[in-house]
Amino acid sequence: MMKTIIRFSLLLFMSVVFLAASQAQDTKEKAMMKWDDAKEAYHKVMAGTFHPAEEGDYMPLKEKAHELHKSAKHWASVTIPDGLDKDELKKNLKMLVSGSADLEKLVKKEATDDDLKKAIFSLHDVFHDIVGLCDH
Repeated sequence: MMKTIIRFSLLLFMSVVFLAASQAQDTKEKAMMKWDDAKEAYHKVMAGTFHPAEEGDYMPLKEKAHELHKSAKHWASVTIPDGLDKDELKKNLKMLVSGSADLEKLVKKEATDDDLKKAIFSLHDVFHDIVGLCDH
């Protein structure tokens, strides 16, 4: 009878440990999915505004400046997954949000194309700095 209780207790303990490990992995995977989704959403808007601006077409940028800012704020609000340089990413995401806000303000005040070009190129550099931090 005592051996049965010990075996049952051991089985119960191992089940709890396995469940806890599974939940921790699931939480980590969900954080990574949210992060990747937010990164891709920002990338989509950035690509749709930056590449036309490279060719001298600022209309997509003017039309999507608010969306770019909104997407930056969302990305900055997502939990940074474990294994990434959280301090450096937070700093760069803050720059991305403020740069996106500044760009939106430039569009609203009908800034020159040269000013828009400088702002979107600078923002694009910050975006690539963030992506680089994600790859390390």
